[in-house]
Amino acid sequence: MTEAELEARKDTFCDIYSKKVEIEARILADLTANHIMPIAIHYESRLLDNVSKMKNVFPDDSFAELCKGELDMIRTLAEHLSVLRVLSEEMEAECDRANTFEDDSEKANAYRDRVVPYLDRIRVLVDDPEMIVDDEMWPLPKYREPLFIR
Repeated sequence: MTEAELEARKDTFCDIYSKKVEIEARILADLTANHIMPIAIHYESRLLDNVSKMKNVFPDDSFAELCKGELDMIRTLAEHLSVLRVLSEEMEAECDRANTFEDDSEKANAYRDRVVPYLDRIRVLVDDPEMIVDDEMWPLPKYREPLFIR
């Protein structure tokens, strides 16, 4: 191949890479905002309602012991949801910034360096709520479910 053909091929691969990462990032941001967070917040509300009712029934010394698990789940959900919201918004802003590059190679590098790290961080933060939220409420297949599909 000529140098021009190699350069065109590289630009094509960089463009394809950028588009794939952008699609993955935008879909992850959408899933996080419109599916994961609302269900996690709803489950968190159910836990809070349960804990407040338990507080009314049991004395303070028994309550702390009996509701420790629920309180830990509420704390985990609250912490993860707070960080998820921020990371999703930052990731979309990085996608917008990456799209300002005219050069395909620079754009691909921006996606690799600035957007891909968000994908991993968000996925890790979604793993805990996935394990906490009731299976019946979780809107997506859980990681363990494909193991039992025939």
